[in-house]
Amino acid sequence: MVQTLQVAGNTVVDSGADGILVANDVFADGDGSTAFLSQTAAIVDNRIDGSGDDGIHVDNSVSAEHTAGATLSQSVAINDNTVTSSGIDGIFVGTYASGEAHYQQANGTVRLTQTVVVDPNTVVDSLEDGIGVHTVLGYLGTSAV
Repeated sequence: MVQTLQVAGNTVVDSGADGILVANDVFADGDGSTAFLSQTAAIVDNRIDGSGDDGIHVDNSVSAEHTAGATLSQSVAINDNTVTSSGIDGIFVGTYASGEAHYQQANGTVRLTQTVVVDPNTVVDSLEDGIGVHTVLGYLGTSAV
């Protein structure tokens, strides 16, 4: 799947969770199966105030089991936003990638290419991180690639 998205010029006030959420789950399971997402995302010129969780949240999960393969190729631009009074993070980009093997089979293969630009934004009064970028790679099986 190839996707281009733009979230621009919005005002979000007092959302119960995230002010703006872009969430992706790329998952493949089974011998030789594949899943692919290529995404270009622009989150620009928004005003978010009083989010219960994150003002802007980009969440990615990429996983494959057995001999399957999952690929995420992503370019994200988070620019010229104003985020105030977030319950957790002002801007948060989280990516989790994992390959897993079962019953002594080969691991699933995960491919992740990601470019993230967060510049310039104004973040005021977040309870945790103003801007947080977290990436986790986990392999359950015989090896990590």
